[in-house]
Amino acid sequence: MRFIIKIGAIGCLLSQNALAEIESIYPFFGGSVGYQLSQDNLYNHDPKGAIFGLFAGLRFSPTWSWDFEYQDHQKLKATATDIEVKTWFLQTAIRYDWPFKQDMALYGRLGGAYWDLDKKAPAVDGNDKTGFSPLAELGLSYSLSPTLDMSIGYQYIDRIGTSNTGYYDSHAAILRLSYAFQYKGIEDSVGESFVGEPLAEELLKLEAEPPVSNSPVSHHAFQRTSSNKNCHFAFGKIELNQECQQWLQAYIQTLKKYPQAKARITAHTDSTGSSTHNKNLSQKRAESVAQFFIESGVNSEQLTAVGLGEVAPIASNSTKQGRAQNRRIEVTIFEYDY
Repeated sequence: MRFIIKIGAIGCLLSQNALAEIESIYPFFGGSVGYQLSQDNLYNHDPKGAIFGLFAGLRFSPTWSWDFEYQDHQKLKATATDIEVKTWFLQTAIRYDWPFKQDMALYGRLGGAYWDLDKKAPAVDGNDKTGFSPLAELGLSYSLSPTLDMSIGYQYIDRIGTSNTGYYDSHAAILRLSYAFQYKGIEDSVGESFVGEPLAEELLKLEAEPPVSNSPVSHHAFQRTSSNKNCHFAFGKIELNQECQQWLQAYIQTLKKYPQAKARITAHTDSTGSSTHNKNLSQKRAESVAQFFIESGVNSEQLTAVGLGEVAPIASNSTKQGRAQNRRIEVTIFEYDY
């Protein structure tokens, strides 16, 4: 009973934290296979058997999800007594994923399982019982693609059975494969949010136009902000990729040619990790870009570096693709005369 109470208390705490991090909700489904070792103190050798399951659920953020799973456990047979136990389960659990690498995470599940147990013994009619047991699971997950995840873990279900059937604990290794639905429109929203190459081309054309002589002010450049969908940071990194360096050349050339022009570099992160960590990481990213400008010949007095962290996403942080798009930079060239 104490174990059940502890599981319930932890589950309530996890649920409160999960609600605090909800960004968007999207469904997923998949299948599971496994192998269980059932611990029963009445036997020297614990019965073993395969596990097959189907599940579906909702993901609230990159780290929190809630799932329902049907599991069918292969018939367990005690050879010494010819007793057979057949059990199936309906599970529900809250899951937390802790990313430690770009495509990998440690995860934990806490929840409960409704079970239906059918015990058969020689010369005894079937003994069918139902009940509830707490479950816990720990494991490792790997993102195969933006929509496909694989995980392997250890699942524990406590005290299955009744005083009439006897009790056993289920220890199992579980392999899961899940497919997550992506929101339609993410690509479109990203495309609309990014100004990208057209502005870079405008800047290059602007440089090609010589200022009109005999006039102190011949042109006025208006403020513009731009991002590029191919320019984003790797998970947890501050280094610029090749696409970023190429895209930024137009802004570097403009700032070098017009020293009166000033620019603001704004860096962003996805929502993985704490907000404080993401704020600091984004500031380092902005400063890394500013340093690239300076090393390319831009005067440091023309630049301002700002890190906004996770507060201004342009795509859903619930998908791998969306998180990559959010790890971005924006360049603002303020208006100036030339």
